[in-house]
Amino acid sequence: MKMRSVLLPLAVGFVLGGGAVGLSLQLLKSPKISTDIPEELHLGQSDFINPLVDCVPSPRGYLPNELELRSEMSASIEKAKEEKRADEVSVYFRDLINGPSLHINSQTPFIATKMLKVPILIAYYRKLQSNPELFDRNVIDSEGRSSSVRRLLERMIVNSDEGAAALLVSTQPDINIVSSLNDMGVPLVQKDGEYWVTAHAYASMFRILYNATYLGAQNSNAALKLLSRSAFDRGIVAGVDKGTTVAHKFGELENKGIHQFHDCGIVYLPKHPYLLCVMSRGANVEHQTRLMTELSNLVFTKMKDNLTN
Repeated sequence: MKMRSVLLPLAVGFVLGGGAVGLSLQLLKSPKISTDIPEELHLGQSDFINPLVDCVPSPRGYLPNELELRSEMSASIEKAKEEKRADEVSVYFRDLINGPSLHINSQTPFIATKMLKVPILIAYYRKLQSNPELFDRNVIDSEGRSSSVRRLLERMIVNSDEGAAALLVSTQPDINIVSSLNDMGVPLVQKDGEYWVTAHAYASMFRILYNATYLGAQNSNAALKLLSRSAFDRGIVAGVDKGTTVAHKFGELENKGIHQFHDCGIVYLPKHPYLLCVMSRGANVEHQTRLMTELSNLVFTKMKDNLTN
């Protein structure tokens, strides 16, 4: 599971270095459960997306199961900390059918480097709108091998191939990751030579794709479909029923003995999809991965219970 290539941080650092210095991130106090979320009006679920039409005021509050979910997730996180299975855990959850969101330390920043493959994918789909032949373009790597942009994107997302990601960033200088993130309202903060992002901010990219508000319906659907093909079947995926579609991206980073492990995406529970993003820091990535599966299963079980009540 550990990624070996160091090319992506170098290439991304080069691209982000131009124009990203002025970005800032406000670390706001996270509400426990948001109950003032406006009702979203959608066209209706179609494959991986549900295009957003409008938002109107909604009196909807939280349900008892949601309060139970927060209590159980918080207890699992605290237990993991006591048992030294994790040092810090951040969770952002949102019911995508006009539900409230649940935050647990969701404004805590984590290093973004290993999670930049999703904004790279989005930036390419954005560019595709003005350059329909972009994905058929062939790219030559340092060993003289040729691959299409489409194939490189598949390798980057499905296999989490850092070499493919670095090649995509370095060979298309007008693909601007920071600009795409800024356009979507997803801020990065630069600190100690690294770029950082919160679970709340990162999760918003998946919601934007689901709502088809940035790339349009066709490209948003295509991006989520590709994310659903991820070969990584631990973390969030291991916590849901077998066969459940999950469009997600994981990331792992080790620095001076401290592991950061993250997994974020949309779980397509039939008739009730939801968004879950978990980010963590600790000394043992295997413990963090199992904790993420545990949290994922708590959410999945509660969401299924809501459907039957």
